[in-house]
Amino acid sequence: FALNDYQSDFFSADIGYQRPTFGRLSVYGSYNTTDYENRRVPGGGLDGIDVYGAGVSFERNIGSRITGRVSAGYT
Repeated sequence: FALNDYQSDFFSADIGYQRPTFGRLSVYGSYNTTDYENRRVPGGGLDGIDVYGAGVSFERNIGSRITGRVSAGYT
């Protein structure tokens, strides 16, 4: 009998477009799954959790020494 026995997997992907005068625009996504194989719930309830995320990011040089980055995401 194990109280905290679980297995978790994480996957992510990122694709971007970059030009010297424009900067870099990226779109990303992620997926995380956790299974609790030894969890006992009355009535057979929750035995795992799936989490999805996605977002966009923009990065650009501001002058010769400063880089700016803005990103927004949703989980």
